[in-house]
Amino acid sequence: RMLRYAHASAARWRKMAGERICAVRVGVRMRLTADMGIVGGREHSMWIFLRRFNVLRDTNKRSLTLPSPAAKKASSAVWLMGGVVGVAGYAAGVYATMNACAKPSSTCSPVTEEDRKAAYEHGASTYEKDVCSGEAWLGIDKARKALLHHARGKVLEVASGTGHNFDLYPSDCRITAADNCEAMAKICQSKSSPNVESIHVMDTADLKFLDQSFDTVVDTFGICSYEDPLASLQEMQRVCKVDGKILLLEHGRSWFTPLNWMLDRSAANHAKKWGCWWNRDIRDIVSKSGLQVVESKSYHLGTTHLVVAKRSI
Repeated sequence: RMLRYAHASAARWRKMAGERICAVRVGVRMRLTADMGIVGGREHSMWIFLRRFNVLRDTNKRSLTLPSPAAKKASSAVWLMGGVVGVAGYAAGVYATMNACAKPSSTCSPVTEEDRKAAYEHGASTYEKDVCSGEAWLGIDKARKALLHHARGKVLEVASGTGHNFDLYPSDCRITAADNCEAMAKICQSKSSPNVESIHVMDTADLKFLDQSFDTVVDTFGICSYEDPLASLQEMQRVCKVDGKILLLEHGRSWFTPLNWMLDRSAANHAKKWGCWWNRDIRDIVSKSGLQVVESKSYHLGTTHLVVAKRSI
């Protein structure tokens, strides 16, 4: 009984001490803000409560001077002006960034299929450093893992790139990889992964596999790079089994109109440098392909799309 009483007493004292420290902190903050003339009605009530119950003692016996209505209006005006200036500065920064990262489409030369293929061939050796290294802090690595968690059995990964996904598959998957870029396919072949059975240089719109050959077909950030994304999705459905899954992780247009304006403005330069069109409407393409969507999520203001689907029957 004495031990229980001692523990209960210690708990009560810790609680009282915590409340006293918390009250002192809040009270000091209220006093400082009151002296600056920016205290609102909620802070006034808290200060009066603390003084009434003698939780916070004023050692200097100073009376609290509340701000006048004129001071409150002046303070509100200052905060309002600060907000307007902040929003204007943000808008100016966004406008400057848009103009710095892209030229108007009228000044861009047309981007051909050969230009985009050359971009992939040229950037294959530094692709993981330039692109994949920034995916962790954007949360894309987590999205890849969440998507590939659905993979089962015999897997075909199209637009496999440099094999960034190979280590993320469940251990029971048997992977066949295909990419239209020979330089990237060579980097894939240099990676040792027990799950990978074969790697091919192949166009996704013309896959050299029999119908219903795979339990799962995976495409991560490939629709943006296909010359004919609808034909590519139809080929994925052809080689996927009826009860199989088609897993997509793509980037494209957003639901946020100003962001779409930026994507459209810089699309040609981005395609010439990186080989992909980042302003394609992924939802519309998936809908037109006839895929039966089982699960769909979006991230990054709707520019990143995760889709788990089945082939159309």
